[in-house]
Amino acid sequence: MTITQELYNTIYFNLNKMGYPIFETLPQGEVPYPFIVMGALHKRHRNLKTAIGILIDVNIDVWGNSESRFSVDDIVNEIDSVTTVETEHWQFIKRINESDCQILHDNSTHADLLHGILDLTFESR
Repeated sequence: MTITQELYNTIYFNLNKMGYPIFETLPQGEVPYPFIVMGALHKRHRNLKTAIGILIDVNIDVWGNSESRFSVDDIVNEIDSVTTVETEHWQFIKRINESDCQILHDNSTHADLLHGILDLTFESR
């Protein structure tokens, strides 16, 4: 299993423990709010003095409606509070200075939605 797939699987498993529906793409049908979409991963190499480090950017989206405003905020904060991820073969440390999150209003559909966007960067150890 690749390093990115191992990180993806571990994050997905940990998000699943939160009890909200998780998807790999936006669902096509009606689903209850809030829900989480596990997005893309981007692997980058980093030259160090004695080795090559790996940085992995992880995108996670949280979607909710106006009734789930507080839940969206709670989910975004809970995900953002994670500073380390342990997988079977790796330890990842979140690079706080390269990670960010925001909650936007989205009215591109028939409903006023809240869109939590997390762009998290993890460094392998």
